Amino acid sequence: MEDKTEEQVLCIFDQEYRKGLLLCWKIREGFRHNVSISRIQKYVSWYWRNHLKVLFEAEEKYIFSAFPSEDKQRKKAFSKHRKLQKLFEENREAEFLKSLILIEEELELHIRFVEKELLELFREKITPEEIREIELHFFSKKNSNDWKDNFWNNRKAL
Repeated sequence: MEDKTEEQVLCIFDQEYRKGLLLCWKIREGFRHNVSISRIQKYVSWYWRNHLKVLFEAEEKYIFSAFPSEDKQRKKAFSKHRKLQKLFEENREAEFLKSLILIEEELELHIRFVEKELLELFREKITPEEIREIELHFFSKKNSNDWKDNFWNNRKAL
C-alpha cells in the first residue's frame, strides 16, 4: 500500500462524512415515502455495524485523541458518540421511531461539528505514522455496500 498524504487521509474521513449525511437523507426519504419504521431501522442498524462504527472508532482513536483530555471540544465529541451509539443500538420496537428521528438530527449535527471544529485542528497535528494507521484502519475493515432494500427510492410502504 502506497503512503498517503494527510490530504488523502482526510479525504477518507470526508467521504465517510458524506456517506453519513446520505444516511440522514435516506432516513428522511423513508419517512417522506411512508416506509415502515422496521425497514428503515433494519437499514440503519446494518449501516451502523458496517460503516459508522468503523468511522466512530477512527474518530476516537485519531481525531479526538489528538486533543488534550480536558479539551471542551473533545469532551463534546465523545459525548455525541455515546449518545449516537445508544440510539443506534436501541432495540425496543416502541422506541424505533424516536431513535430514528434523533439519529437523523444528531448524526448530521455531529458530522458538521467534527468537520467544522475538529478536523482542521487535527490536520495540523497528524503524523506520518498516524496517516498509515488511519489508512489501514479503514481499509482493513469489512465495509460492505451490499444492501438490497433501497427504501429511499421506493414509494411503496411495506
